[in-house]
Amino acid sequence: MLLSNLPFIPDREFDVIGIVKGNVAVAAETEKKRIPASIGGMFKRDKTEYLNAVMDSVVTGKPQAPGKKESAGYAETLKDARQSATNMMINEAVALSADAVINIKYETSCLACGTAEVLAYGTAVKFR
Repeated sequence: MLLSNLPFIPDREFDVIGIVKGNVAVAAETEKKRIPASIGGMFKRDKTEYLNAVMDSVVTGKPQAPGKKESAGYAETLKDARQSATNMMINEAVALSADAVINIKYETSCLACGTAEVLAYGTAVKFR
């Protein structure tokens, strides 16, 4: 299965099958130090500070708590979630007899404190 973030494959003609996707929701567990233990109390202290940290996490892909260093455990959890979402997308493409998935995109969104959703999606194609 060929995977590409380009909207085309150079020197290849193909027919579009359709959109394929995979999504995973992950929750960090403070007992396992997946995220800083203080993150639960952040929302109570300062909503703006918390939302800025969440947006920084979404933009950079690296979870940040205000005044804290990156949580390696949570970063690894998000990495695993991206891989799982990618695998789900590939499985959907295989079920459609696709040869490739092009124009692949990833989105991460914060569902709740310490919970994130990772979405992988792209266009399944069949080579001519």
